[in-house]
Amino acid sequence: MHFSSLILASMLYKPQNFFILPEYTKIITLGLFNAYFISLLFYMIDGFSKPYKRDYLGYLFRFSLPFIKYYSNILF
Repeated sequence: MHFSSLILASMLYKPQNFFILPEYTKIITLGLFNAYFISLLFYMIDGFSKPYKRDYLGYLFRFSLPFIKYYSNILF
């Protein structure tokens, strides 16, 4: 329900009304997906063998990967 309500609310906004440019929105979305959902996926693949523990440093590194990829042509 939460995800579908976000999609419905986003249909009401025009691209001119966004606070963040669409290309940065895509990068942030990929970063959040990498940071949180990938760690949960690996936890489920591991078979729930130990209690889930949040890895904030890992979140930060995985969140930064799309930004590094996006700016790699400029920085490197």
